[in-house]
Amino acid sequence: MLGRGHWPLEGPLPEEAEKSLTFAENFFKVYPLAHCLDHVITAKQQRQRPMMDASAALEIFHRLIVDLLGELKQVDVLLIASDRVELIDRDELFGARVKEMFGSATKDIREAGNCLAAECNTAAVFHLMRASEIALRALARDRNVSFKDKPLELKQWGELLGVLETIVKDLREGDSKRWHSMEVREVQIRFYNEVLQEFRGFNEAWRKHLSHGRADSIYDRDYAMSVFKHVRAFMQKLASKINETVATEQYWQAV
Repeated sequence: MLGRGHWPLEGPLPEEAEKSLTFAENFFKVYPLAHCLDHVITAKQQRQRPMMDASAALEIFHRLIVDLLGELKQVDVLLIASDRVELIDRDELFGARVKEMFGSATKDIREAGNCLAAECNTAAVFHLMRASEIALRALARDRNVSFKDKPLELKQWGELLGVLETIVKDLREGDSKRWHSMEVREVQIRFYNEVLQEFRGFNEAWRKHLSHGRADSIYDRDYAMSVFKHVRAFMQKLASKINETVATEQYWQAV
């Protein structure tokens, strides 16, 4: 209760006021918005003046609200749809195995999720293609691909795919005695053929169009999400055998 125009030293109103200011201070420390934190700290300092009466306290809170609203009017807020919230700032959107096997792709996968959440759908596909390129170069290193004129990192998708297809063709035509069994041979050859087909599809369907800014390479949210799911499933499959640091055997001996 108030007496003689002053708040008592203890009581529900001062306690709740202090809680509100503390909450606001902690909030703006985490989410800094212009000078909002400064306004809250100033209000807390003024609230602690001795013999603070009700009218002065209300004036402090009124001024704080006016200041905060003024600052917030200068801020644009991005609303994330409920079906995209789980995509924000995630390092394992493709699962722990992909993160482990293709660590260099983690940032692009994370950005793809953030772009989907922000409805920047074409940008999401762009980052997915960057992540796929890391996987493609890992596959090339796995098959010991090299070029005399340029390092592997500077070669285009078409060049890498061309050499890889030749290598897989040679694998298919090689002596079957190099494998532990015909079953293992068939599994290895099928695996490489399938992933190369996927990479070729990525290149023709999405990467080329994004790189050259074509009019038909602006994607809506549903299409971008379908690309995300497709690339995720593919990289999960690739990560079951391939990684960017250690090559597999030239001829698999087990599956």
